[in-house]
Amino acid sequence: MKNLTLASLTATAILSASFPAYSMEERMTDASIRKYYDDLPAVFKKPYDDFIKDYSSRASDNLEINSTTTLRMPGQPPSQSTSTLTKEQLISGAGDAYAAAKKARLWNEVTKITIAPDGKTATVEEVSRISGINVQSEDPEHPFHADSTEICTDQLVLTPGIGVQTAKSDCTVTVTITRKL
Repeated sequence: MKNLTLASLTATAILSASFPAYSMEERMTDASIRKYYDDLPAVFKKPYDDFIKDYSSRASDNLEINSTTTLRMPGQPPSQSTSTLTKEQLISGAGDAYAAAKKARLWNEVTKITIAPDGKTATVEEVSRISGINVQSEDPEHPFHADSTEICTDQLVLTPGIGVQTAKSDCTVTVTITRKL
């Protein structure tokens, strides 16, 4: 494979799981957090400059994303890697992730929300899926395609003057690569 590395696939998965649509409010609610995640697929359809601007504003300056990624490829045993990304690292790798996810199908499901009594922080457990990521191969006659599932626990914060931001995300990512038929 070329042009799309494991890091790019992982970034695609993490981006889809961690940064839903922008929200400005005085306190987080169950409904506003669900909307924050439900608006995610539209973010990937925006023009690139708008996408980057939105993602940059949604990540707290001290963002930390921890991921354990399992990669499954035809004819090879699964491989696993772990990574920790900062806001700068995530944004710098966003171009490949954005391109890979642009034509893919994204969906997510919030499975648990715990909001602090003051409404300024929340812990969210969610599952995101991306289907149909195009992966270029050495042989253009036999392209690959990837699907990913991310299970994340996100720490959200409400930042004055900005809105909801992701401060931390701990994710388990599974990327399955298959040949397109």
